[in-house]
Amino acid sequence: MRLSQWEPTALSFASSVEQQQEFAPRAAEPRDVLVPERVRRDELVTAGPEPRLHFRPPRALDEVLRDEKPLLHRLAARRARVVRHPAARRGAAGKESFDVVTGGKVFPAGGDSHAVASMERVVVSLGGSVLVPGDGDAPYLSHLAETLADLSSSVKIFAVTGGGKIARFYIETGRALGARERRLDELGIEITRMNARLLGIALGKAANAEPAKTYTEASRLARRHPIVLMGGTAPGWTTDRVAASLARVVRADRLVNATSVDGVYSEDPKSNPFARRFERITHKELIDLMGAGHERAGPAIVFDPVAARVISQASIPLLVVDGRDLAALRGAILGEPFHGTTVTG
Repeated sequence: MRLSQWEPTALSFASSVEQQQEFAPRAAEPRDVLVPERVRRDELVTAGPEPRLHFRPPRALDEVLRDEKPLLHRLAARRARVVRHPAARRGAAGKESFDVVTGGKVFPAGGDSHAVASMERVVVSLGGSVLVPGDGDAPYLSHLAETLADLSSSVKIFAVTGGGKIARFYIETGRALGARERRLDELGIEITRMNARLLGIALGKAANAEPAKTYTEASRLARRHPIVLMGGTAPGWTTDRVAASLARVVRADRLVNATSVDGVYSEDPKSNPFARRFERITHKELIDLMGAGHERAGPAIVFDPVAARVISQASIPLLVVDGRDLAALRGAILGEPFHGTTVTG
């Protein structure tokens, strides 16, 4: 006689001990136990000196799913990734929210993610000549980090660091040695990332220790850090252009260019002391002032012409300030009155 899993009450119909022993011999002869093919190991229970087989009816599918649902949710959460989905919802401030996407489905981000999504987003382009000019760098970086950390409770900050004097030194030396422009760009990119790491040391846990290398990575890091640091990305791209493209990707409310001068001038104020500083100009006027731009690595201009076109097309305001004037930098980041130049329209 063979017992099937679909006959769970078969033992209850056994009218004698002999019939039951056909299925459950004594423990002294364990190898003679007849285990039905579809009985699971966890259904074999030892009670007293005799091993006995206990049969349960097959569980309904909905019961299995109900019991396994918490585990499935935990596994799905571990595999979830944060992205900006084209169909993401918009918050009260008109900004896209960061959503969790798993298996091709969009689920609204929970917790304080909505608060983050409603915050203004500001991209700050920090010139390398401002960060590490070679004089009093550590005290300035410390004060800058304190300022950014304080402001990060009010706005979401994306900081893009430039290469400055150190990058230009490497680029000029490499060019003298006969290096190609692409190779020179790669040298400059590494210096910009070194400056980002240096600022990251000053910021501590408020920012990512390793600078983001792509805009997607920067957007992802924004969920975990109040301040996101980024350096150069690709040969041929200045960090101004990186900052402008990042501002377009994250839909920044404004882009702050912290440079070595206190605004946009009619001429180079270092060579012409009578140059006039503009309080407010249009994007087109800025593009005309910057000219056609440069194709060689390491140009020192107030703002990259290609970057100016990017933010002009995206209608993102540009605020130009002296990066060493932390009061002006604070006002520009918060969108308050500041000493510098505002570029709109």
